[in-house]
Amino acid sequence: MYRFSINFISIGALALGLAGIGHADPILASTHADTVQVDVLHWNLVRPTKEQPIVLAQTTIEHVAVDQKHDLIRLESDKLSTTPSYYQQYLLVHNGNKQFEYFIDKKQYITDNNALPIDKGFKSDLGLFSDGISRTIGTHPLTGVLVSPDNDETLDGKTYHVYSARNSYKNDELDLHFLRKLYVDPKTNLAIRYSFYTVEKDGSLKEFGREEFSNWKINKRIDQKIFSWTPPADAVAYVAPKPHEMIAVGETAPNITAVTPSGDTVNLSDYKGKIVIIDFWATWCGPCQKSMPHLEHIYEQIKDKNIAVLAVCVLDEKDAYSKWLETNKTKYSFPVAFEAKESSQSPSLLKYKVEGIPATFVIDQNGKIATSISGYMSGDTRLETALQKLGVSVEIEKPATASAN
Repeated sequence: MYRFSINFISIGALALGLAGIGHADPILASTHADTVQVDVLHWNLVRPTKEQPIVLAQTTIEHVAVDQKHDLIRLESDKLSTTPSYYQQYLLVHNGNKQFEYFIDKKQYITDNNALPIDKGFKSDLGLFSDGISRTIGTHPLTGVLVSPDNDETLDGKTYHVYSARNSYKNDELDLHFLRKLYVDPKTNLAIRYSFYTVEKDGSLKEFGREEFSNWKINKRIDQKIFSWTPPADAVAYVAPKPHEMIAVGETAPNITAVTPSGDTVNLSDYKGKIVIIDFWATWCGPCQKSMPHLEHIYEQIKDKNIAVLAVCVLDEKDAYSKWLETNKTKYSFPVAFEAKESSQSPSLLKYKVEGIPATFVIDQNGKIATSISGYMSGDTRLETALQKLGVSVEIEKPATASAN
């Protein structure tokens, strides 16, 4: 999780914020105060185990609202003992006219002269300003987003007002539904939590992100000198990386080798002449585990056809894999195999140019890549679409009907 410490100064009339929020007061106290300071913990709840999420970073934020166009803003992160090695420490400063976003570890920065005005939502080219923070301190109004009072909820023995916002994403392959909840202290009219959920097919909620606010300080002086910043002499302009692409559709699928639960060696080449679904996964990968029932749904429909499925466990420990097999032996029937790591890397993922799992590939009868699929979320039908393009009829799993409470 991220830890933020926010300071916010409002010199002009800042009445944007969460319009319509608050059972008694329609605007959060933090969106129209002269100054605001707050600590924020950002939790990443998409995690491989049931253990508590780790703290990713601590960030300090200061904000001075002048006239919505020349605001002063500063966000600076600090690494903690639990911060993963991949996390990039950063700094964001808007000096009223120009904005700098700086990756401290890489000594790279980006300059933006048009990050404001905030009436259209605060802009961060590197995605350093979170939705929950921007909405609760008033730099991003909920214009066009339905936010309505919900039932009060109790957290740690204390009752809070709750407001929710629902949105969906749908195209020919995906039908996803999300819910955001804002928890407000009724005594102070200040936010204490902003949670993000996916709405499952049965109507249940699965929390995948959370920001917790504490130690609010309203109308305290903040030294504006902190908004003066120039890039260090050894810093260079940030160059955005090229979008990553997995092995291209139409290329010959590289052969892979893995070991079945019975100890036999299995190769992709064993399935020559068949349509093959290869799914790369790991026991520690939350989205991978979430995708397993979907793969089982597909497998049950195609197992008697000239189609092969091979779910290859990668970047994992053999003991964890063996335990997973024992736990799920009656739950899933699709074929699985284990690939041993080589120098902490997966030979198969390198061949298929995969940077994140789950990753699924559909290979046609000529051994060519027909479709590559990265990631998984509830309602994902990309695999069904890929099979249908190859003439394989599969039923799309229908969402369960949510029971009335």
